[in-house]
Amino acid sequence: MTHRLSRGELYDLIWSQPMQRLAKQFGISDVALTKTCRRAEIPVPKRGYWAKSQAGKKVTRIALPPRGPGVSDEVFVGGRRYHWYEISDEELLEPIPLPATFPDDIEETRKLALKKIEKIKVQSPKGLRDRALLLLGFAGAFRRSELVALDLADLEFCSGGVRVIIRKSKTDQEGLGATIAITKGLIACPVEATRNWIEAAGITEGPVFRRFWQKR
Repeated sequence: MTHRLSRGELYDLIWSQPMQRLAKQFGISDVALTKTCRRAEIPVPKRGYWAKSQAGKKVTRIALPPRGPGVSDEVFVGGRRYHWYEISDEELLEPIPLPATFPDDIEETRKLALKKIEKIKVQSPKGLRDRALLLLGFAGAFRRSELVALDLADLEFCSGGVRVIIRKSKTDQEGLGATIAITKGLIACPVEATRNWIEAAGITEGPVFRRFWQKR
């Protein structure tokens, strides 16, 4: 069964009882519940929190941070990864609802996203890659799967920006593909960031965004 809550509701539950006990109420493991909280940017009690609390020792409750740019306020706990709801006949006969509205202003969301991107240290190759990944993904509204699937041959740089070929997408059921034009920006330019990463990494073919392996 899928449970639908707001970030605030789940946060209050998380800090009201141990994870293992709460997870059983949702019918999932405490590991799955922790992962759900991580995706929703909800802090969880650290190990030993409840033992200290029961012993009367001082404990610190981590405050719920504001939602990140593009992060939904709804959280789905348990059930399948994709969720749907049956609509009753009464709901179908109701008047057509007004167009959807969004609580976050697009310009404010853009400023928050750019502020996070500006914190990335571009002195390292990893920083260059992460900056390019975020800027290109934000500019083109690409899914993670679309970004990691990009090859150098899918990028066509021109004077005005770059054309990005998406060969396969979740919403492209017929496999027709799509070409997305990304224009140059005056601030935090996605085109410049992507080109800088490609040149710094010496990529001449194959995947654009590559994994860094840690030395052991």
